[in-house]
Amino acid sequence: MSEDSNLHGGYATQNNKQLILTFTIIVCVNLAIYINFFLGITVLYTHFFYIPILLAGIWYQRKAVYVALLLGVVHIMMTYFSVPIFESPLTGVAGGFVMAGGRCAIFIVVAGTV
Repeated sequence: MSEDSNLHGGYATQNNKQLILTFTIIVCVNLAIYINFFLGITVLYTHFFYIPILLAGIWYQRKAVYVALLLGVVHIMMTYFSVPIFESPLTGVAGGFVMAGGRCAIFIVVAGTV
């Protein structure tokens, strides 16, 4: 009986970690959308993305890279949708994507080193 309870307890803990990580990702993405699109602050929101990356790194070690890639894609999509349409194509769009790509690389480095 104690073996079954240990196995079930480990499974429940794993599910709780997954739920907490999923909830954290959802909250951070919603905060990023609010800060970027409604408040118009484009730099601050990416700092929230480090919270789920660090949690995933602590709990899942190298698999945190997947969380970093997911949040990197979200960041690039937000960059794409937040660039004004009539902005210069060379300075606005290209510069924004270079910065977004650099930030994604930092996400992956942080996930890989945790």
